[in-house]
Amino acid sequence: MVPEAGRVHTEKGDNHPFKLKLYQFYVEPNALKYPEMLTCSLTSVTISSKAIVAAHLWKHETGKTLEYFGFHDIDNPHNGLLVYKPIEEAYDQHLLCFYQDTNRNL
Repeated sequence: MVPEAGRVHTEKGDNHPFKLKLYQFYVEPNALKYPEMLTCSLTSVTISSKAIVAAHLWKHETGKTLEYFGFHDIDNPHNGLLVYKPIEEAYDQHLLCFYQDTNRNL
């Protein structure tokens, strides 16, 4: 059974370790901090890092079901994206969803 993604969980504050972990995973593995400008993982637009949040795709309450997706740690970078705050808010309010188009070659 696949769990409902539910609400995206974002980390409060601009210096949360999960945000740096995502930056290291997606952009610069050896970074000690992220730059003043970041690129949204969904729009590819580069803006102030203060407008980009570290969003969990599966919320903390998902718990052990994360194992279904191949990871045990809620803060695994595969469970997060760096996204523009209004996009995260729209997803949080169920105004936005994502699907995989398996018929499209990217």
